[in-house]
Amino acid sequence: MREYRFIGLDSFTEQDKEIFFERDSVVEQIFKTSFFENITVVHANTGAGKTSLLKAGLLPKLKQNNEYEPFLVKIDNFINNTERSLLDLITEKVKKNYPKNSFLDKILTPDDSLWYLFKRIESTENKVVFLIIDQFENIFSYPESQRLQIKNELYELIYEQIPVRFRAEVNEFLTENPNILTEKGIKKLYEKINIRLIISIRQDKLNMLDFFNDKIHKISENKVEIPQLTIEQASTILKKTSSFVPKYNIDDKFVSQPFIVSHKLTEEIIEFLTKNNSKKIEAYQVQIIGAELEKIATENKSKVVDSSLISEISIIYKSYYESIIEKIQNSRQEISARKFIENELIFEYENRKLTIYEGLAKQKYELEDSTIDFLIENQLIVATQNENHDRYLELSHDALITPVLLAKEKRIHHEIRVEEELKKKKELENAKKLQEEKTIRNRKIAIVFSVLFVFALALGIFAFWQRNNAIKSEKIANSTMYASYSFHFLETNPTLGYRLAEQSYSIDNENIIAQKAFFCSFYKTNVFYQNLAEFGYDIDKAIFSTNGEMLLLITDKNYIIISKSGRKIHESSKDRVYRLLLLPIINI
Repeated sequence: MREYRFIGLDSFTEQDKEIFFERDSVVEQIFKTSFFENITVVHANTGAGKTSLLKAGLLPKLKQNNEYEPFLVKIDNFINNTERSLLDLITEKVKKNYPKNSFLDKILTPDDSLWYLFKRIESTENKVVFLIIDQFENIFSYPESQRLQIKNELYELIYEQIPVRFRAEVNEFLTENPNILTEKGIKKLYEKINIRLIISIRQDKLNMLDFFNDKIHKISENKVEIPQLTIEQASTILKKTSSFVPKYNIDDKFVSQPFIVSHKLTEEIIEFLTKNNSKKIEAYQVQIIGAELEKIATENKSKVVDSSLISEISIIYKSYYESIIEKIQNSRQEISARKFIENELIFEYENRKLTIYEGLAKQKYELEDSTIDFLIENQLIVATQNENHDRYLELSHDALITPVLLAKEKRIHHEIRVEEELKKKKELENAKKLQEEKTIRNRKIAIVFSVLFVFALALGIFAFWQRNNAIKSEKIANSTMYASYSFHFLETNPTLGYRLAEQSYSIDNENIIAQKAFFCSFYKTNVFYQNLAEFGYDIDKAIFSTNGEMLLLITDKNYIIISKSGRKIHESSKDRVYRLLLLPIINI
């Protein structure tokens, strides 16, 4: 018995026969049809439960009867670098129940052909042999040489009494040993093998069986189509599976305790799955929703699951793949797992599963071992090994194809939207950067213009200074010119000399030459200063009295007082006391 009541996208096994409900009529139909012809084709759409029907339905039924010897073989997708052939894949399963001894070994040289293996089993066990081949469509993923080999092997198995390659050997043995076999034994030897070949194949791959028509006639005529679930069947499966109690009341067989799905919730689920009775119900849909209900019952420790515990039924089915993949805690590994599954494990053109070497998946998508183990444990992918123990990965079930492709479309739209947002963000950043660069450029231009303005201002100031200097130089030149003329005319025409000196002084009173010319001409034309000049002293300072009638001359040695007319009134040496007495008189 499995850990969970509802299998999700996994397949029921032979051990799950007790919880494989509502498929007895189909199992019975396959069983009966298999006796009409040697070959029976079981077909249905992806997700209808073909594998579950064979494993948990037909196989247990056949094993209940000791007259039947069933062998169930699943055909995996072809692995390019494996040495394990398609024939090996089938014979390995048969050899596990291979009889140790058979009279056939005494007659023929043993080989690994299907005819020899099943003839040996039939002759020893004396049973009707059932060879059940699941996922028969995967045969067409193998090289043509291997497909041709299987075609010939199946032809011999079904139609040949004794293959041509064995006939000479049989005749020789019987000639040499005429009494070793009874008449009944000889008849048994020459009879066709009592075998029933049952193959399951996807509905959309039925036309591939035409490949066998030239050898196996009417291969497609004896067919059983697995019907979709009716409303009553889907409701019963939900009810019986959720409340199932294993034999001997061993409640710990499942993670969840038995629980009840409310009548109202069951109706809502059926309405959702059938879209108001306009659509049939697929078996895997019931299992996916049931698995979610079981999870809710376990988490809430609830014995009854009703609508109050479920936000929206559609989310359960549509987000089944999402709900598993989102459990990967490492965000980078989650993205890698999504891209790996969505890009590598489905051939979209044919809606078909693909197989990839685990090492390549790890290298290309940087998947960690823990991530791959998580995907396997949660039944999103399965791993198979070849004889070199290399692992190959594929989607766990065809029913996952649609949810995965929908998730891929959603992811791509999200990536496009993110890319557009990043593009807009980058455009905004570029615009901001351009604006900043423009601002910086404008600042630089402003600085340049400021520098140019300062430079121009400096040039203007310099030009102004130069102009002032030029004007000043011109003034000095003009003033000096008039001063020189003044000195020239002082002796011959003192009045003209004085006027020229006065003109020179008026032009530039800071010009020393003009000052000297003015004073010289002043002294020359003024009697007071002429008399004063006759004293012959080096005068340090000259101070008039307040009434202007006297003048105090201070030389390096003496104090001299003279009148306004230039007559000496008094002369004495520099005597501090005398000076103090003199000062009040002249009010200096």
